[in-house]
Amino acid sequence: MGKQPVEHFSDSKEAWNNELFGLTRYSGIFASGLLTVAFTALTTTGAPWWSSFLPVKSIELKHIVITSMFLLGLLFTLGLWYLRRRSMRSLNVKYLLHQLAHFARDTQVLLAKASSEIRLKDVTSDYAGKIKEYFEELLPNTDIQVAIRLIETTDGKTCYKTIIRTSGLNTGRENYTEPLAADEGIARFLQSESACRGVLIYHDLKKAAKVQAYQLTKNDEKVPR
Repeated sequence: MGKQPVEHFSDSKEAWNNELFGLTRYSGIFASGLLTVAFTALTTTGAPWWSSFLPVKSIELKHIVITSMFLLGLLFTLGLWYLRRRSMRSLNVKYLLHQLAHFARDTQVLLAKASSEIRLKDVTSDYAGKIKEYFEELLPNTDIQVAIRLIETTDGKTCYKTIIRTSGLNTGRENYTEPLAADEGIARFLQSESACRGVLIYHDLKKAAKVQAYQLTKNDEKVPR
């Protein structure tokens, strides 16, 4: 059975299930443990079938000890390096997420002041840039772009209109952009099937459109990126 055209995640606490190709689940841990036991049994209860192809040499004990100590030291050093990278990344992710909250709070305070003048496009542009920065730290080596749609009423019909895109998206999308109806595509899916919660990851837009989880537009046809 192939992958679904769209995946819906509503609980971030379950994201660890997908780490290391699912090996962090109980089934993955059990399978890796079983393989370790099987390999150990095969190599310690008698010479394995492939041992006859190996060259026969005698190694002095001191060389075994020195090599083992070197490998253990190398693994320890690499472990510390990995821990440092993970710790710094974790702290950066938390910092950027905190900055998002600060920006939202500061903007709300300015909006509450009658004397302040805030252009919606400027605010959303800044917010899109901060979201992009956050996800680039969260998902390194991944091209992240952000588009923000806001709800509006056009000719008596509720729809979502794109008001800002980050610079990495094709500027030609502005020429074919279309408002999305509130009862179609992503909006319909989130409202009717997930109580407006969660994250959607699309693997096949055309198949997702067939199950009414996505609405194909002119931009999908003329400016895919």
